[in-house]
Amino acid sequence: MTNKLDPWSSSEITDYSKLFEEFGISPFDNVLPEIPSPHMYMRRRVIFGHRDYEQIAEAMRTGAPFSVMDGFMPSGKVHLGHKMVMDQIIWHQQRGASAFVGIADREAFSVRGFS
Repeated sequence: MTNKLDPWSSSEITDYSKLFEEFGISPFDNVLPEIPSPHMYMRRRVIFGHRDYEQIAEAMRTGAPFSVMDGFMPSGKVHLGHKMVMDQIIWHQQRGASAFVGIADREAFSVRGFS
């Protein structure tokens, strides 16, 4: 069985190193000491990988401008995963980020048949 990781299901993944290598992800532990007052998801290792987050940590420390963008493709009821994403966006915004959230309603309709 091959490893499967997507928003709807996953097989058991015990070694993330192949996924880290395939997607150019670095362990979050490496950047954690550079982040002023890290979010609880970072401290508790819910967030355990990143790509170029050093630049964001530097911007937070120096007051340089930075942005955060994420989005949702609504396909059912709001759930805990949505809240966790919004918690992160709000946390970054409280630390000076310009925050943007996209809602992919047309994509949800065309790809998943939801309206």
